[in-house]
Amino acid sequence: MPVGSNSEFHALFSSQAQGRRSCADGTTSLLDLPVTLLYVSTWFTRRRPTVELPRLNQRTPPATVRVDLHEVMPDLANPKRPYPGYFRTCTTDDVQGPFAAKYLLEAGKKKVATIHDKKAYGQGLVTAFTTAFKNGGGEIVDAETINPDDKDFSAVIGKVKSANPEAVYYGGEFPQAGPLSQQAKSAGLNVPLMGGDGIFDPAYIELAGKTSNGDLATTVGAPTESLDTAKQFVSDYQAAGYKEPYAAYGAYSYDAANAIINALKTSLASASDAKSARQATIDAMGKVSFDGSTGKVAFDQYGDSTNKVLTVYKVDGGKWVAEKTGTG
Repeated sequence: MPVGSNSEFHALFSSQAQGRRSCADGTTSLLDLPVTLLYVSTWFTRRRPTVELPRLNQRTPPATVRVDLHEVMPDLANPKRPYPGYFRTCTTDDVQGPFAAKYLLEAGKKKVATIHDKKAYGQGLVTAFTTAFKNGGGEIVDAETINPDDKDFSAVIGKVKSANPEAVYYGGEFPQAGPLSQQAKSAGLNVPLMGGDGIFDPAYIELAGKTSNGDLATTVGAPTESLDTAKQFVSDYQAAGYKEPYAAYGAYSYDAANAIINALKTSLASASDAKSARQATIDAMGKVSFDGSTGKVAFDQYGDSTNKVLTVYKVDGGKWVAEKTGTG
C-alpha cells in the first residue's frame, strides 16, 4: 500500500506550546481517528509529553508514532520504555548535564552553585550535572531552589554569592533564568550563569540584558550551518523560499519526518490497511538507520537517539554564539 494513499494515515506536526487542557483535548481528538502514524513535535515545552503520551498509548497496539526533537527528560523513555511509539532525535538530560559539567571543569571552574525551579526538567538537569561535576573533581558550594513564579531572586542570590562560586548552574527555563542572571549581576555576583536547552533562546538575552555576556547554555546537536551533512538541507530550504528560518530544530524536523517515512516504507509493504500497520510501524521505527542532515539517525532500545552530540553556546554581543561542540 503506497504511503499517503489511504485517509487512515495522518501526518501531524505540533508547532505551538499549549496548556495542559488543550493538550488533553487535542489528544482525545487523535484517539478518535482510525490510526495516527506520524506525529512530529516541533516546539519546546516540558508538559506536553506527560499529558499526551499516556492517552495516546491507550490503544493496543498504540496508534501513534511520535518523534520529538527536543524533549530531553530521560524518564519519558528510559529505562522502562513506557511509551513504545515514542522516539526522539535529540539526546537527553542525563547526557546534557554531564556535558555541561565537563565543559566547566575543563574551563577551570571547580566551584559551582546550583539553582533549579523545582520542576521535573530543571531538577533532573541539576541532578545529572551535580553528579558528573562532583565525579570530575568539582565542588558544589551551594544548592538552592526557586519557585517557578518567583520574580525577586534576591534572597537566593545572597546565599549563592556568600558561597563564592566560580559559576552558577541553573536548571529551568529562560523566563526565570534571564531575570535571575540580571539580578545576580546587579547584586555583584559577576560569574557566568549556565543552563540547558531551556534557556537557549533569544528571549533569555533580552531578559538578562547586557550583563548576560559570558552566560552559557547547552543544547542538542551541532549548529546546522557547521555540518557538511546538512548542506543539502540548507540549500534546499533556502531555495524553497520559506519565510521563517530553519532555526535550531529545522534539520531535526527534517530527519524526524524522514525517519517515519523510512519506517512506513517497511511497515506498509505488506499491510492491508492502516490498522494492521500499527505495530509494524513501531517495530520498523526502532530499526531505522540512515545518514541524515544532523548526522546518523538511529534509535536505541528505548527509542532515544544514538546521536549524543551537543553544543555549548555563549552569549557574546547580544546573541548566542557556538562555543564548543562535542559528544556527551
